[in-house]
Amino acid sequence: MNTTRIPLFLLRSLQIFLFVGFGLYAFAFVIHSFEVITYPWSVDYVEAPELNRAVRIAQGKEIYPSWEVSPFLESNYTPFFSLLNSLLIDAMQPTYWQGRLLNVILTVGTAGLIARIVFVQTAVVWQGLLGAMIYCSSHVIWMWGSLLRVDTLAVFFNVLALWLFLEPSWKKTKSNMTIIAILCLSAAFTRQTMIASFVSILFITIWKHRDLSLRLIFTYLVCGIVGLLCLSFWSGGHAYMHLVEANINEFLWSNTLFFFTTMWDLYHAFIPAIVLGIWSVWRERPVLILYTTCALIVSMTVGKIGASLNYLMELWVAISILVAIGMGSVKLSGNRGLWISIGVCFAGLIGWQQCLHIPWYRAPKPNGGFTAKSSDGWETFMSWTSKLPFSFLDPFALHGDKLLSRSVRVFTSYRGDWERDAMHNIERNLPSFPGPILSEDMNFTVTSGRDIWIQPFEFSQFSNQGLWSDTPLIDAIEKQNFALLILLFDLNVNVSLTPSGDRFTPKIRNTMKEKYELISREGMYWIYTPITVP
Repeated sequence: MNTTRIPLFLLRSLQIFLFVGFGLYAFAFVIHSFEVITYPWSVDYVEAPELNRAVRIAQGKEIYPSWEVSPFLESNYTPFFSLLNSLLIDAMQPTYWQGRLLNVILTVGTAGLIARIVFVQTAVVWQGLLGAMIYCSSHVIWMWGSLLRVDTLAVFFNVLALWLFLEPSWKKTKSNMTIIAILCLSAAFTRQTMIASFVSILFITIWKHRDLSLRLIFTYLVCGIVGLLCLSFWSGGHAYMHLVEANINEFLWSNTLFFFTTMWDLYHAFIPAIVLGIWSVWRERPVLILYTTCALIVSMTVGKIGASLNYLMELWVAISILVAIGMGSVKLSGNRGLWISIGVCFAGLIGWQQCLHIPWYRAPKPNGGFTAKSSDGWETFMSWTSKLPFSFLDPFALHGDKLLSRSVRVFTSYRGDWERDAMHNIERNLPSFPGPILSEDMNFTVTSGRDIWIQPFEFSQFSNQGLWSDTPLIDAIEKQNFALLILLFDLNVNVSLTPSGDRFTPKIRNTMKEKYELISREGMYWIYTPITVP
């Protein structure tokens, strides 16, 4: 009895620390999401095109247009999410907050499903809640959980299908497998690579419920084929070009390594919990192992040019489930299980410190450049946590200022007063410049009642692939058809190795420099107008 009391006390103390710690991160996610939702402009390059698709659907316009004339728009996903968002927005005065709020609700819903899946395995409430909070604590969800994008809806459908398959009260009948197949197909129709639930459930049904596997495959394939045919007919055949050809981008293993290196840096200390989680579920619920394997394989496609952290969302679902399960008590004879659990939870505490983050925003320095700012309470928490001595026991961990610097680099900011004021200044002056504008991140277009003339990054890549010629854009710049160029870079600076360099080729940038002159610098933007010739 006495030999058990001390290790049990240590284990419970560590588990409480982890629960409170990840609870703080989940609370930080809520604050960050609120700031993102209430920001009137796009916070990421991907948002304006998504809002534009919803507006075009609401106005009865096509979202898979030809690329022969402007506007040069690309829609590389099916219109499922865009259609849903079109029902929420005012097409005459479109705003971002409705779609962002929907995605935050879906993120919380996914976290709730993760909590239930963990509870089904462990029958421990706090572990289920821990899984939900871990899910909200990743840099992946921090960035993508509140953005106006399709990914969060696809993940929700995926995890909903997985939960239904695992739920003990959900009987595995043919009619229920039809529902699961439709949910899996909804995930794939929202985002094409969201297939981890379908593949893992299919393998298990073939293995253990062969009579149900035919219903699963039949429903998935038939409904999928019918859906694609309807989409092709509705788009006049252009959907194939957008959904297939436009998604065949160059793949670089160096890109995959970059994203997975960050995952390692932040979450490597969770590996013992993941291993213990796998050990706990592999016999009773092998579908979770298959889901993790499939999610890992799919996440490798993050090496595709233009890919981002959204390609890792399925994988993070699996990690959240396994880590939460692994943080429980190991049932072994004697004190061995307790000491193993203590070691796993202590490693988890190191992992909690290594993914340190708070809600923050950029503020200008008096002598130029920017600094990260937050409230006094959050900054105090950040400073104290970065100095905790746990990291000294991990050769891969960072400590102190290095940990703070990585946190700001990896976890995205929301927009503070300085950036909001700059955006207001730009928008206030837009009526003085009638006509089309060329905005690098497509801000000041959809919400200002203007069309997106081109999606710069996508069509720069299509030009490189030979799918599109950049001649129309160069001609429009040479003829000074744009009343304004709103860019995220100085035309006098070489930006070839930056995101701006991926959006505009050297030839396009040189043409801009010849035909336009700088009139203002507001926040992160350089604003140019046509050079007038006397």
